[in-house]
Amino acid sequence: MAFGSLAGGSLAAYLCGNLADMPWSWWLLLPLIVWLIYTSDHLLDARRIGPGAATPRHQFHYRHFYALSALVLFGGVAAALVIFLYLPRPLIDAGLWLGAAAALHLALTQWTAFRLYPAELVVAILYTAGVWFGPWLTPARIDPAATEVGLQFAAALFFLAAFTNLLAFSLFERETDARESPNTVVLLLGERKSEVALYACLIGSLLISGMMLLNQRGGVSFWIVLSLFCLANLPLAVYEGRAFFARNERYRAVCDAAFLLCALPALVEFFR
Repeated sequence: MAFGSLAGGSLAAYLCGNLADMPWSWWLLLPLIVWLIYTSDHLLDARRIGPGAATPRHQFHYRHFYALSALVLFGGVAAALVIFLYLPRPLIDAGLWLGAAAALHLALTQWTAFRLYPAELVVAILYTAGVWFGPWLTPARIDPAATEVGLQFAAALFFLAAFTNLLAFSLFERETDARESPNTVVLLLGERKSEVALYACLIGSLLISGMMLLNQRGGVSFWIVLSLFCLANLPLAVYEGRAFFARNERYRAVCDAAFLLCALPALVEFFR
C-alpha cells in the first residue's frame, strides 16, 4: 500500500505537470505516512482482538506488537520533523487536516458498536486525498500534461479503483470481519448489495475512462493506464475465480500490484 501510494503520487504529479517540482520531503512522507496509518490500524486491531486473530497479518502484528509499535513511534517522530522542517507550508496545512481525519477514522474503526461506519469508503477517500492533494497544491513551472486531461476525472478513477479494491478485500474477508472488524461496507449492505456496488464501480470506471479516451486528443496513455488500474480488480469480481484468489490471500497481491501501474507514465517520462 505504501509503494502503491508512491506510484499513485507519481501519476498525480505527472498529470498536474509538477513531477520534477515536488519536494523530496513529499516523496518521503507519502509512503511513510501511509505505512504509519496502515500499521497503526493493524496494531490497534491486534490489541483489540488478541491472540485469537484469524488473519495472518493480525497474528503478525499481535506477535510483534512492541517492536512494530516502536517502529511506528520512531517513524512518527521522523515524519513530524520532516514535515515541520522541510515540507512547504500549504502542504503542511492540508496535511494536518488530513491527518486529523485519519486519526478520527482509526478511532471509529475501533468502536465496534458503531456498525454503520463504512470503513472502506472512508479509507478510499482519505487515500485518494493523501495521494492527490500534494501535486494539486504544488505550482508547476510548466503547463501541466493534463491540459487536455480532466484531473477531476483522473482523481475520480483513482478513487473508484481504490474503493473497488477495498470492497473486494471485504468480500473475501466477510466471515472474519464479522468477528473482528464489524465496521465494513459488506457487513453494512450485505454480500449481494456489496457485489452490486463492486460491479457498479467497475462499470463506472470503464465508462469514465472510455468517455475520456474517446474525447481527448492527448494524454491517451494516462487513460489507458488508469483503465488497466481499474480493470485489475475485475478477476476478483468474477465469482468463479474467487476460490483461486482466496488461497493464501492472493487477492491482496493482485490489488496491491495494481497500484504500481500508476507509475508507468512517470517511468516512461524519466527514461525518455
